[in-house]
Amino acid sequence: MQVFCRVFQSLPQISSFGEKIVLGYIGTIDQYRGVNVILDAMRLLPKNYILRLVGRVRQERGVDPNWLTNYMDEPLLAGRVELINAVPIQKVAEEIDRCDLLLQPASHDMIDSRYASPLKSYDYMMRGKPIIAADVPGHHELFRNGENAFLYRVIPVILQTV
Repeated sequence: MQVFCRVFQSLPQISSFGEKIVLGYIGTIDQYRGVNVILDAMRLLPKNYILRLVGRVRQERGVDPNWLTNYMDEPLLAGRVELINAVPIQKVAEEIDRCDLLLQPASHDMIDSRYASPLKSYDYMMRGKPIIAADVPGHHELFRNGENAFLYRVIPVILQTV
């Protein structure tokens, strides 16, 4: 945690994390966008880490329709994942401000991860919050590891970064 405070020391929103550390993801909630990777990482984080998922849950073709419920019912995640329905665009900043760290996973789709630059990334940056993003080519145009985000490649690295 000291790394975040040192790198982002001029940002008042993160002057202290408190007992509960809230990781946030705002956007479409599905496996295509890597939300399942975040949930996998949450299993390994200490109990004081909470995940806020804000957005519309999208049902994907070929994916178990209960995938998210199954994660949330797991003993290691029970009570640690908050699911908030999509909010109007005027409320997105408020939802971002309720989080300590923001997560930008990536699609497993090669074309999407290479060329997509999700708009949520700009919202995250405008609020001055620390960002943990997947290290994929599409994010390299916007994020610089250690400067305006921390990039991760695999689950154990996302845990070290958080």
